[in-house]
Amino acid sequence: LKAARQTEGRRQEITTLLAALKSSLAAAETFEKAEEDVRTAMAAVKKLTSEHETAARRVEEARARFEAAEQSLSAQQALHLASKLAPAEPCPVCGATEHPAPATGAIEHAGRDQAFRDAKAAWQKADDDVREMERKLTAEQSVLKERRDRLTDLNRPDDSAAALREKVLVEQKTLDNLGPRTALAAADTEIERLGEEIKAVEKDRDSCRETLADLQKKTAAERVRL
Repeated sequence: LKAARQTEGRRQEITTLLAALKSSLAAAETFEKAEEDVRTAMAAVKKLTSEHETAARRVEEARARFEAAEQSLSAQQALHLASKLAPAEPCPVCGATEHPAPATGAIEHAGRDQAFRDAKAAWQKADDDVREMERKLTAEQSVLKERRDRLTDLNRPDDSAAALREKVLVEQKTLDNLGPRTALAAADTEIERLGEEIKAVEKDRDSCRETLADLQKKTAAERVRL
């Protein structure tokens, strides 16, 4: 029973230590997970920033192409209108009857209007894309801030989660090596019962001794009488 009490005391010490180690392990895992979440969000923000910059350049390029197509189309339309002008007849655009400086040059109708529409559509799509990219970037920046704030609220552990897992394994193995638990209360009860049984047996023994002494005296007297 004494050895069992020592073992149970040791078991209690290890159990308490294991509980503290597991608590520290959970905190370390939470901290490391928060760090990983921040790194993931930072990488996402970096990627989206690069994509946003690329999309912004595409918008500028698409806008430049649109303006060029618009200017080209306007020039061709001006040439077309100029070709229809007649002296003393009103201009279909401004209504003037004098045409001092009509547009000059070769008229090239083929593809100008379609090129203008395509350039405009491409510019609008690029603009929509960059706006969507801005929305995603803003959302991811918000996620990054939230994760950084959460990480700031956590205490950096003294040991890494890997080191704490190793300590938990060592202590758990030590605990397992102690063997099964001893029912100390039951053992105490049994010892108490055995103590009472011993007292009863000793009482019977003393009674038997007294009886034996009496019988020995009687035997001796009978022998003398015999």
